Amino acid sequence: MFLIGFPLTIVSLFSLATARRIREEGATGARLRQLLHRQRIKTQVVGMVSIAVTVFWGMSQALSVQMLDGLPHGLNGTDGTYQTDHGRGRG
Repeated sequence: MFLIGFPLTIVSLFSLATARRIREEGATGARLRQLLHRQRIKTQVVGMVSIAVTVFWGMSQALSVQMLDGLPHGLNGTDGTYQTDHGRGRG
């Protein structure tokens, strides 16, 4: 949920700041287009970054599961023991 909620929060804050600025300046015409263009670019950058982070996180999760599933008989310890705590000392 964090990977969805955090970017939405950032974009919402950018939108509120842009709306406040438009109202305070009474922006019209070219100035309004400029402010809205900046808002669109900021939103797209947040979207691209959040998609990249989500992709890398998902790939790391998939690779870690794939590596554990690839070992014979569910063994994931170097001594041939089955470890449920991913090697943190409790067997």
